[in-house]
This record gives sequence, structure tokens and C-alpha cells, in this order.
Amino acid sequence: MRGVRGIIRSGPAYCQLSETARRSLNLENGAVAKILLVVVVFAAVYFIVRAYARGVESKRTVDAVPKAAEDMVQCVHCGVHLPRSESVTGNGRSYCSKEHQQLHGL
Repeated sequence: MRGVRGIIRSGPAYCQLSETARRSLNLENGAVAKILLVVVVFAAVYFIVRAYARGVESKRTVDAVPKAAEDMVQCVHCGVHLPRSESVTGNGRSYCSKEHQQLHGL
């Protein structure tokens, strides 16, 4: 059995091709295309795995750094709890805003 290449090489269209075109139908070109396909597939897999690893690594670094715990205080006027760094203090008391500090009589 001649196979597809045998049919292509014996057909009338093949006879009309130039010598350079006949050489391009050589079996080696098919092998080169397969090698290129394998290289492209490996490159795609490599980049996908690398992107996934970067995402996992960045998530680990974010999770690994614990946030500093901050004391919570309660506004004397309205009772709202808020971090000490965001509160307004006066006479040892904490308030949620300057308005509440003024309303409470300071």
C-alpha cells in the first residue's frame, strides 16, 4: 500500500510542482511540524504552571504576614466600637468623632 504520500507524489498536481516544492513535501517536514507542536504544548503547560505557582506563592506571603492586633475602644457617647488608632481621645475617654467628644461636654 502506497499511503497518502505515495498518492500525492504520483498525482498530476505533484508532477507540475517545481523541484523545491517537491522537496517541501518530504517526510521530514511533517516531523518538524510535530516537534514544533510538542514544543508549543510544553511551553504552554510551563507558563500555565508558572502562573499558578506565582498565584499560590503570593497568596502564601499575604497569609503568612499576620496583621497586628489593635485594641478596640468604645465611644463613650454612642457606644460604637472602633480601633484605638481611629478614635478621638480626651480626658482618658475615647470617642468615635470630634462631634461626639464635643457633645459629651469636653
